[in-house]
Amino acid sequence: MLNTPPVIIFGNPRSGTRMCANVLDLHPEICITDEFQNVGMLNNLANQQISSFMKKRVDPDSIPLRKEFLVKNYWLMRSSLKQIDKSQSSRVVGNKTPRAEHHYELYEEIFSVNKPIYVYCARNAHDVLRSIKNLKNIQWSQLPFDELFENYKNSYRALAIIQEKSPERVFVVNVDHYESSELFSFYKNIFNSLEVGCDKALIEKINALGPQNTMQKVRSMTKDDSPIAELSDEELAMIDGCPEYKKIKSDMLF
Repeated sequence: MLNTPPVIIFGNPRSGTRMCANVLDLHPEICITDEFQNVGMLNNLANQQISSFMKKRVDPDSIPLRKEFLVKNYWLMRSSLKQIDKSQSSRVVGNKTPRAEHHYELYEEIFSVNKPIYVYCARNAHDVLRSIKNLKNIQWSQLPFDELFENYKNSYRALAIIQEKSPERVFVVNVDHYESSELFSFYKNIFNSLEVGCDKALIEKINALGPQNTMQKVRSMTKDDSPIAELSDEELAMIDGCPEYKKIKSDMLF
C-alpha cells in the first residue's frame, strides 16, 4: 500500500462508478474506499500533517511518500471497517468518487511519487440524466435540467484534459458496452496496469456480477414509489440537438 499507485474511479454520477469499484474491489490485493468529495480539504489536511512532521525532523526526502500514505489512510477512515481490515493486506488502495475528475490537478499534486491510475466511467446522457432526475437521494437531482446537462458535458471536458496530459494512466470503462458474461474483459487492462494477477476464480466472480446500484434498487432503499419520470420532449431535444454531445456520443460509441 505504501509504494503503489492509487486507482481513482470517477465520472458522471449514475455512470457505473459503483459497479467499477465493486469489480476492482473483488481482487484481494485491491481496496477501493468510499466517496470523498472534498479533495481540496483532503490535500490541506495532509499538508498540515506534513508541516508538523517537519518540526519533528522527519527526513525531508520521505515527505512526498508520507503525504500519499496519509491521504490513503484518510480515505480509509471514512470507509467501512471491512475496508479498513482489507487494506492491511492490499497492495493497492484507491477511491471511488463521482465527479472527482475535476480534481485531477490536485490528485497529481498529492500523489507526486506514485502517480494515480485513473478510471473514467462513461454512460450516455439519456440514461444518466433520466436516472439523476428520478433519484431524490442524489443532491444533483434538484438542479435545473440545463445545469445537469452542462455538468454532464463538463465531466467529459475534464476527461479530455486528463487523456491529453496522462494518456498512459487513464482508462475508460463504457457502461453502455457491458456484456455480463464477459465483464472481466472491460477491466483486464486496468488490473494489468496495477500489476495484480487475476486467476480463473476471480475472473468467474467478476463475470458473475449482476447490475450494481440500479435506479430500481436505490428507489426501493429510499422508499420512493412515485412513478418513473421520463425525459421530456424538450429535454430530449436539448440532448440530441447539442453538437458537443454528438461528438461525445461519437467518441464514446454510445
